Amino acid sequence: MGVSSLEHISQGLLQGLPAHTPVAVVQHASLPTQREALTTLDELVNTVKWQQLQSPSIIVVGDVVQGARAWQLSESFTTPQRSHGS
Repeated sequence: MGVSSLEHISQGLLQGLPAHTPVAVVQHASLPTQREALTTLDELVNTVKWQQLQSPSIIVVGDVVQGARAWQLSESFTTPQRSHGS
């Protein structure tokens, strides 16, 4: 993700998006060491520093992040079983 450029990235995004825009940062996506943080655009830099997230990370910006928040809160989330062909 360019953690070293995060301040520059967030400043650029803030020029066109509201400060309360939801943001998710996912470090080591899909690996056993995956870590994530949900925040807002105006708190992005502070959150990444506080959570000590590093590269490689993915930043997801926008309303789609609301789905991640709902997913985390859902107690009924289950992983679908893979069907095997006949």
